[in-house]
Amino acid sequence: MTVEDSDKKSDGTPTILTYQLPRNPCVFSGDEKQDASRWLKDFERIASYNHWDDQMKLANVVFYLSDTARLWFDNNEDDFTNWAAFQESLEKTFCRIEKNRRQAERLLQTRA
Repeated sequence: MTVEDSDKKSDGTPTILTYQLPRNPCVFSGDEKQDASRWLKDFERIASYNHWDDQMKLANVVFYLSDTARLWFDNNEDDFTNWAAFQESLEKTFCRIEKNRRQAERLLQTRA
């Protein structure tokens, strides 16, 4: 069998290999201008595209955190025993701020 023969399917057509480039999520800084819920949702979508399981998501998320969010991660890393624990902690820490800001904006708009 030649190399050419091994590169063909059994029906004689050549096999085409494609490579899907991984995508990179945006960096989350923890800044109040960023929507933590949206960032987390985007991270999950990209992780799914990259075929990351929960263990891979937890191993990679640190590379997409900066500033306040990175400091928070570094100070709490031992508590993140799995992806669900990380998600819950991120939501409690950063999503509450976003939710409170939105509620305050809505309240101010109803006063006008």
